[in-house]
Amino acid sequence: MATEQIQHIQKFIGEEGQKWAAEFIAFRRSWLASKKIDASGELSSSLQSEINDQVQGEVVEILMEFADHGRYIDMRRLKPAAGGGEYLNMLIEWMQRKGLEQRFIAGFVRRHNLNKAPQDVLNRAAWGIIKKRSLGRPRRRTWYNKPKSRGITDLFNRVAAGLLDITATDLVDQLKSK
Repeated sequence: MATEQIQHIQKFIGEEGQKWAAEFIAFRRSWLASKKIDASGELSSSLQSEINDQVQGEVVEILMEFADHGRYIDMRRLKPAAGGGEYLNMLIEWMQRKGLEQRFIAGFVRRHNLNKAPQDVLNRAAWGIIKKRSLGRPRRRTWYNKPKSRGITDLFNRVAAGLLDITATDLVDQLKSK
């Protein structure tokens, strides 16, 4: 009888966890889109969750995952690469990957009142980004860590409220059977 009740509770916690994870991911995706943080869509599409109830004992585990670069957005202190060509090339590749290449070129031509863009315009734009980041603190956006903590509190409250109903029902059933 006790194992049946434990399985019932485990099933409830797994279902609540699944609902919570789906809602959390949907909210994070909409927040990223509203703040235009993830222009390529790679971070949003990489958000995934998995419910694992096959852990030791009566534990239900919720695993969340996303692309590695998502952590850099959320970190308070971000030390840029040591510098040099690697960092510069990384920024140029980022501009190309995001499709911002033409925007940087047009802005450079307009700002410097040129007829034609120089060959190394992306290199110059990358140097501008490096210079700006080294002079001031980069702006951090807490897209994951703080909302995750609030979300876990919400999940805990949901489970605690639901467990009261389940245990009350199980207790009534036990008393009726005796």
